[in-house]
Amino acid sequence: ENDVNRPYRYRYYQFFPNNNKHSCIMKLYKPSKVAIEKLLVTGYSTTKSLPPIDDFEYLQGCDVIWNRQKLLGIFNRPCFKGELLSGECKVFSEKDPTLLLTIRDELFLRKNELWINDQVRNPQGVLVYGNKLGIPYKLIKKSSI
Repeated sequence: ENDVNRPYRYRYYQFFPNNNKHSCIMKLYKPSKVAIEKLLVTGYSTTKSLPPIDDFEYLQGCDVIWNRQKLLGIFNRPCFKGELLSGECKVFSEKDPTLLLTIRDELFLRKNELWINDQVRNPQGVLVYGNKLGIPYKLIKKSSI
C-alpha cells in the first residue's frame, strides 16, 4: 500500500466511436487478481509483460463519454470533457468488497493535461474520496516512462 513505485490505479481502457463524430465512449477494466500477480512479478512494467485483456474485469456501468469542447472556460481553449455515461456508477470497494461505493466523475483532457474531478461516496452518502469542493486533481504529462 505504501510502495511509491507501485501505480495508484492500473486500468485498461477501450475506446469506441460514438454516433456523434466529436465524441467517443471509453470502457474501463480493472486487473483481476491474476493480472495483479503478473504485474507485481514485472514491477508493473508493461514493456516486460502486458497481461491479456482476459485478465481484466470490465467495470459495468462505468463507461465514460468523451465530448470535444470547442472552448471551455477552465482552459480557455479546446479540450475533451469526459463524464460517466450513466451519470454515476457503483463499484465494490477494493479494500472492503462488501462496501458498495457510488462514483461521479468529471474529466478534462488536453494534449498534456488531465484534470480529474471524481467523488466517491459510501452508501450513507459520505464522501470517502475526492475533493468536497469539486476541485479537480490536475495531472500534467511527463516524459515517457
